[in-house]
Amino acid sequence: MEAQRMIGETRYSIGFLLDVLTENHENFGNREKESEIEKVEETLISKDRGFGSNIYSVKLTSAEGKAYSVVCKIPTAQHLNDHLQICNSGSKSFSEEEVRVQKEINITQVIETHNREVDFYRFAKKKFPRSLKIPRFIYGKYMSETKEGIAIMEDLSGKFEKGPSSAFSKTEALTMVDSICELQVQCLLNQDFVERNFRPVESLVKCIKGFTLLAVDDLLKNENYTWFTQDHADKISALADFDKLLEVMASMLELGMPPVVCHGDLWPTNILWQSSGNGSRDLLAIIDWQDCYIGNYATDLASILAVNMDFEMRKLCEKEILEYYVDRMNAYKENYNLNIDLTYEKVHLAYKKALQVSVLLIMSLLGNPEDVVDYGDGMGRLTRRLMHMLEDVEYE
Repeated sequence: MEAQRMIGETRYSIGFLLDVLTENHENFGNREKESEIEKVEETLISKDRGFGSNIYSVKLTSAEGKAYSVVCKIPTAQHLNDHLQICNSGSKSFSEEEVRVQKEINITQVIETHNREVDFYRFAKKKFPRSLKIPRFIYGKYMSETKEGIAIMEDLSGKFEKGPSSAFSKTEALTMVDSICELQVQCLLNQDFVERNFRPVESLVKCIKGFTLLAVDDLLKNENYTWFTQDHADKISALADFDKLLEVMASMLELGMPPVVCHGDLWPTNILWQSSGNGSRDLLAIIDWQDCYIGNYATDLASILAVNMDFEMRKLCEKEILEYYVDRMNAYKENYNLNIDLTYEKVHLAYKKALQVSVLLIMSLLGNPEDVVDYGDGMGRLTRRLMHMLEDVEYE
């Protein structure tokens, strides 16, 4: 084995990875001698799965046939900038100078959100129960303008369902609520820490505006989308303004709970499911926590319902799912003496507010491979969910 061999197009070598695993991976055992690692296989698994990183599955196999497989996530702004260039090539919404400024924002955002994800996983490794459905974190290194970052985690790439995700069933949505409740309990038990360390990443909030404006322009120009009016465009564009968006993302104590960590990017690709073999599926993991921040406790509830469920199912079970969330959190309140005061009415108000954030999230996903065309009208499933979401959202 060549210890100096690099992992993909990164600055990190296989020898570096061996050192990290020896020090941080309990199943790796004592350092395998480099000469005993007979085979190294690496696969880029992040194609069409986001804009902020290159993700490699790296499998190391010893002469005895013992295999170790991990994921190496390397932050990069290249995909984000390429996407910006493609989106702007047709609309010409941005001048060359505005594109240059946006690219600078993108670079800062990738640095800061990668570092945020490392912080989240370090926090989770210390405080979260193993039952919480997030990847097991092994090692992380911050990124800067001159240094490449990395996050190394357990490899789930061979376990989850591939291809565009099916819309959530009610049972799957309730499973997601269970995980969100577990996460929020740990945040409430470590309130001072999360409030100090997980404030919204300002460069990410700034980045959202640029891509929202491009998406708004594309929707307005699509003659088939007569449902997307200038009024929608104006309200969504105003919502994406920096100060306004921070206000909408924020927690409201009068709605019964302090700020908690929100995933912030809970769309189908960031939720991994594993087939159970009987036609149903089990939640494997919620991944990609780089956009997480403290805010409105209903943010991820809104994503579960409005971004990941089809409109008809959402309307059918929306009230039941919100009531289930209230019951779960109030049960945790009794068990852990939590300082919360939740009712269905409060949660519903928080949810209605959080739908505004879900609008911006789904706007960034239009045209993504997950936006599969299911019907003969040529409209993608995510676009259809946006159309119905705009019927319900109430702008502040």
